[in-house]
Amino acid sequence: MPEVQVLPNNRAPCWPFFSVQFSSVGSSSAFGIIAAAGWGILLASGIWSAWSNPKNKKVKIVVTIVLIGQLILHSIYGDETFLYSIHWAPLLILVAAFGLTSSFRRFVLLLAVFIAISCLFNNYQQFQRVSVELWKEKYGKQSLMENKLLRTDVCYQSNVYYEQGFQALKM
Repeated sequence: MPEVQVLPNNRAPCWPFFSVQFSSVGSSSAFGIIAAAGWGILLASGIWSAWSNPKNKKVKIVVTIVLIGQLILHSIYGDETFLYSIHWAPLLILVAAFGLTSSFRRFVLLLAVFIAISCLFNNYQQFQRVSVELWKEKYGKQSLMENKLLRTDVCYQSNVYYEQGFQALKM
């Protein structure tokens, strides 16, 4: 996961807006760079293996067409493309899995394990950072016990008004 940016939220000012839209690949930490480079190698080995092996031609054509379609669709539609990563993930895993059909099978398996470990550390760091940002934004420097006593703050009231307005719009 790239670096998560904290942006102002115009809809609900008391809640921050998190985005990865304009973050560069591997921008979060050294683990992110390692994982991104590993994914690049894994995908390159999968593409090379898929197109050098004459078997499963129909599967390769379908995967290629769907990936191109997803690229076109999400380059036009959507503000935060990370939200649509669930559309890409299975296809990219399938492309990477083609690397298992080559003579580099052991290397691909070791690389996949190494990427999983790198992603684990990287995503944990990003989760911690976002958790701290949320805590600071919502509660400031107060402890959890102090804030439970102050639930009638302005943010809480504005969120209630926002939710009421949203419910009115749905009717």
